[in-house]
Amino acid sequence: MIYAYIDLGLYAVNGTFVFTFDVDENGKVINLEVLPKVKNSDMFIEDMQFAIKKVRKKWKPAVRNGKPVLSQKIISINFTSDHFDHGD
Repeated sequence: MIYAYIDLGLYAVNGTFVFTFDVDENGKVINLEVLPKVKNSDMFIEDMQFAIKKVRKKWKPAVRNGKPVLSQKIISINFTSDHFDHGD
């Protein structure tokens, strides 16, 4: 579903990318990081934040002792696009 919310033509994204982010006590995504870094990575991260929120507006927070707590999620996504970075 993430493919529907980002323009892969803007990035050289081919291969597996690891997305790490925190889910706060209210179920909001914060502190998104993407590895490896790509050309236009700031724009790519902004688009991925938008896409993750569109795919799931509110995440279920982790619970400790019956109370919601901050937790970290790690997701690997394999991207294949028709656009390649030729070192422009």
